[in-house]
Amino acid sequence: MQELQSFYADVVVKTLHDGQTIVWIRSALLPPNATQTEVDFLLTFAPGQDTPGGRYIKSQVRLPGGSLPNYAATTIDGETWYGFSYQFQWSSSDPMYQFVESALHRFVKTT
Repeated sequence: MQELQSFYADVVVKTLHDGQTIVWIRSALLPPNATQTEVDFLLTFAPGQDTPGGRYIKSQVRLPGGSLPNYAATTIDGETWYGFSYQFQWSSSDPMYQFVESALHRFVKTT
């Protein structure tokens, strides 16, 4: 998590009552050509895991063509988050910020 805290300005790490860890990156910058400039991003980790089990954004982001990806709303720690199913290559040996940035780059794809 220190890696993420050095890469992003505002990162909150919290362990929930069920043992799950959440990592909330506030105001993560979206890439140029995205329909908005920033979004809150959340990673979830099952107890004892160092690979994220889920990735979510706080507000729905439209794609450049105006459509919304297929989001699934869920409540995590009392907050509504939107998960999306976009998949990409990532290995647990890669830096965690690369995982986050790969997910954020979804929002410059047109479909």
